[in-house]
Amino acid sequence: MGRFCRLLLAFTYILSGSFVGLLVLEGILRCNPTLLQRGIALISPIDHPLTTQTYDVRYSDADVFYWRPDLIKPIAAAEDQVEAHVVYETDEFGFRNQAPIPPAVEAIVLGRSISLAAHLAYPWTNLLESRMNRRFFNLSQPGSGIKEKATFLRRFGLPHHPHWVIIEVTPSLDFLGEHTVPALFDQRMVVPVLQQLARSWIANQPVVTDNAIYPLPVALPGRTVGLTCCLHYLDFFSLDEETLRKSRDWAIYRRTLLEIVDEARSNDACVALLYVPTKPDVYFPLASHVEQLAPTLTGYSPLRLNADGWIEADPAHALTVNIIRQNALAGRDLIESLALENDLLWIDPNDALVQSVLDGQDPFMVYDSHWNQLGHQIVAETVYESLIKATCP
Repeated sequence: MGRFCRLLLAFTYILSGSFVGLLVLEGILRCNPTLLQRGIALISPIDHPLTTQTYDVRYSDADVFYWRPDLIKPIAAAEDQVEAHVVYETDEFGFRNQAPIPPAVEAIVLGRSISLAAHLAYPWTNLLESRMNRRFFNLSQPGSGIKEKATFLRRFGLPHHPHWVIIEVTPSLDFLGEHTVPALFDQRMVVPVLQQLARSWIANQPVVTDNAIYPLPVALPGRTVGLTCCLHYLDFFSLDEETLRKSRDWAIYRRTLLEIVDEARSNDACVALLYVPTKPDVYFPLASHVEQLAPTLTGYSPLRLNADGWIEADPAHALTVNIIRQNALAGRDLIESLALENDLLWIDPNDALVQSVLDGQDPFMVYDSHWNQLGHQIVAETVYESLIKATCP
């Protein structure tokens, strides 16, 4: 056998072994979801029930699976500040709540990592519980789309007879991805595990390049902030409201959302939609000098509507900051229209978050796209004011 054939055979063995290894890894993770680190999505809680964990969250812990070491300047150890000291407690089902969950609750919350807030001591749901002296059942899990939310509603939520069903809505994440063909590997498990392993090595091997743009100095009214954001939101802002409305992706999301509404109402629950403003929603419209935002376009992948009505990547599309600013609230306007058309309580903390920035505060984490403790306090107050004014039998 020639040298080339031996190399080819060795490469085939390596490729086959890697493929089989990934299959085994996915099988193990599917059977044992609690082995997954928080931040990896599955249709079941990833935390063990009735446990308490204590940990600190630092700048470098931000947005684990979207971190771009080539675009973010390395954080020196002396500057890697603690942003939160967290006591993370799980209920008897493995969700982030104090056990036990009573037979009847004021509200269930169907959300993603935003409302889960594993990076903070007190999510808005906990703050609202204390304010109203009523129990909230937080069913939020990282990465859970509208179909996962429907599953959680039926499996965990409705048996606890909620007065309210509050559905967290993040258009730039929620409206896309529901039509994809099931893959052999579930990227929500295997890929993030490999990313996390790689990031553990990268953390000890800082990548310093000339491409690093974050934190990006951006002038706001009255001050300049160092903005780190937008690494996985900007693609969505290449779409305007009319394009979103015509898409089959929106049709699937809308249909499933209304199925949740119908099921909640048939069980005597009222429904509220909680809009999630992201950093681009809040900071981009406030930028005093638009040109300062241009570096955020590094590495973007614009989207378009294809001939079949699905939203897909459009590498040839030239996205500009002005287009992003024009479309920043397109998803919000679309979902707000749906709420009004279907008599749903619409809860939008965007104006309150914007005002906090104008007041010299920052309601988001420094290197992360999630709300910080101040942001959750603002959201809790907005939800509280909406609920006490709402008419719900």
